Amino acid sequence: MFLTHPGSSQLYFYRTAEALTAILTAWGLGVALKGMPRKGPLIATGLVAGLVALTLCRLVFGTGGEKVSVAAGGVALVLFVTSVLLFAAMGSRWLSGTSRRTFVAIVVLATVGAGLVPVAEDLRDWTPASAKVGVGPRPTALHSTEVEALRWLRDHSDADDIVMTNLHCEGAVKDGCARRRFTVAAFSERRVLVEGWGYTRGAGRTYARLLDEGKDVRYTTVPFQDPSLLALNDGFLTRPDAASAERLWRFGVRWAVVYDRAPHALSLAPFTRERLPTPTLTVHEMLPPT
Repeated sequence: MFLTHPGSSQLYFYRTAEALTAILTAWGLGVALKGMPRKGPLIATGLVAGLVALTLCRLVFGTGGEKVSVAAGGVALVLFVTSVLLFAAMGSRWLSGTSRRTFVAIVVLATVGAGLVPVAEDLRDWTPASAKVGVGPRPTALHSTEVEALRWLRDHSDADDIVMTNLHCEGAVKDGCARRRFTVAAFSERRVLVEGWGYTRGAGRTYARLLDEGKDVRYTTVPFQDPSLLALNDGFLTRPDAASAERLWRFGVRWAVVYDRAPHALSLAPFTRERLPTPTLTVHEMLPPT
């Protein structure tokens, strides 16, 4: 709610909190209504208060699909809160003679009742996606054979070995793709020379610098902070040569995970030895330079 991230990634955590908030709301309603007299009229009063407040709010704010100014949104919010409090005061006087507990219960019920309206509208307008069946691999999918291959690499490599790979995109390989792929590092449990850099410190510095320069960039698509290292990594995997192989060996690179759907050379011989081919990737072992 109060912390931000350069790529707005806090929204992931905000959205996961919605389920917990719904559970706490249901629990809180149960506690608020426990042992209270005239539950039926109380619930009806709260729900009606929420619907009336929402209707008044939408007369100013619209249905929620339109873009409005901050001032208009503020007016709508103030109107909604004021209406709920007013109806709660009137309802509590009618039901129990200004009971504070009744007042709070009506406020909670009104807020929940108003929130049910957009939920019902979303369900009304929702159209289930049709099933799609394809014969080829999906760009964002991770096949079980890839996991097995990377686990094989973990079991046949040393903890200090560094791995290189030709796939840096989260989805389809293209310019401007999200550089958030960390599959090799995750399942092989080995350090990777260059894989995805979307959440690294270097990416954060690059993002801040580009913003200061007035450029419109996304945090997950900024260029790699060390172009020469990326050129060495990708250059060897697309056009292998002895000089690059020797430099990579000095960096500690001992393995290469080459994906079929990313740019790569047909063969990395004589600088590597093919160890594990799969339908989507091949694991190579680097050979010592001669």
